[in-house]
Amino acid sequence: MKEESYPASGLPADRRRLISAVSSGQQQACHGARRPDDHPSLRTAVIGKRRGVLDQLEAKLVNKEPDRRVVLADHYGDKAQMHLASIAVPWPHRLRASVRRLFTVALMGEIRVGTASWTDRTLIESGWYPPEANNPARRLGYYARQFPLVEVDATYYALPAEQTAEAWAARTPAGFTFNIKAFSLFTQHPTRVGALPADLRDGVPAGKETVYLRQVDPAVTAGAWERFLAALEPLRAVGKLGAILFQFPQWFPISRTNKNYVLSCAERVSPRRLCVEFRNRTWMTEDNQQETLHFLSEHDLPYVSVDMPQGYPSSIPPVLAATADLAVVRLHGHSDRWTSKDIHQRFGYRYSHDEIADWAQKIRGLGGTADETQVLFNNCYSDYAQVNARELADMLGLE
Repeated sequence: MKEESYPASGLPADRRRLISAVSSGQQQACHGARRPDDHPSLRTAVIGKRRGVLDQLEAKLVNKEPDRRVVLADHYGDKAQMHLASIAVPWPHRLRASVRRLFTVALMGEIRVGTASWTDRTLIESGWYPPEANNPARRLGYYARQFPLVEVDATYYALPAEQTAEAWAARTPAGFTFNIKAFSLFTQHPTRVGALPADLRDGVPAGKETVYLRQVDPAVTAGAWERFLAALEPLRAVGKLGAILFQFPQWFPISRTNKNYVLSCAERVSPRRLCVEFRNRTWMTEDNQQETLHFLSEHDLPYVSVDMPQGYPSSIPPVLAATADLAVVRLHGHSDRWTSKDIHQRFGYRYSHDEIADWAQKIRGLGGTADETQVLFNNCYSDYAQVNARELADMLGLE
């Protein structure tokens, strides 16, 4: 059987048009479409356009010569170049299934599933870890063999140490990703004075146990930023630093001042990247939702979609949106004790099989609008997060 492979520039024009033509302007097919013109942030339209191209492509290839094999191309719009795909598709035999498998991959970016803890006491007590994972190094090593992604929340409560990050990097395989929750001071949460390095405490008001950003000398803030980012360098150096999560508090409403503060945080962490989670409902009301997503999209800042109990002052609706090439979803559960100060009561919720199946369908859709989609289970009580993460990964067909 004769095979044909075409270099990027030599792909026949009819196939090149089919693969790259999605709509007018700069919208690209298969993998590279980013922001539909009719809505810069919510990308549902892109999925429909891409699947329309897929149907056209199948119909076109069905009528081609049956004795050839062709290497199809995946068009990356951002790079404005053709990349040869790795799957050779025989036609017409099993053509439709083969082409659809190829373009299902092209339609969906990489999806990573993980949890927001691997050290929680109740997780260790649950028996999820095997007996041989009997110390921190072995537990992290075991976790990293189950999932490709983890979120570190300890960095919210205290500045990390560079030696700790070095250990994390050494104990995990290549390609593993650590998302890091930003220190509480940076997100305008109350911060324990004792969590600041001793040499920075002179710049905080005397006699206080907790302080807010507005109460701290700018030199203290600058010093905290410097140490926070320096501590993450061992992860960044080996390509294991993911996004830095900025979860802004309930008292951080939508405003020009707060938008500028978000941008200042992005500038601080650059060239690292942040992702943004809001807990003040004004950002995602019906009146403000499009404005918020447009703002994030305009500045290429990933929005953190959330699943959480509704009806509370901090509740954010479960809107799925990709505002950058990275999409992030955090699943907090639906505990009926959401206002409890006991974190295990607050996050002690195990998703049912049907709920996970519903989320798998939603994540597939979101995965078609971003190059990478990260899903993190934050229902960290016992082994709930790990079990649910495994269920979702299995439903999505991930390793």
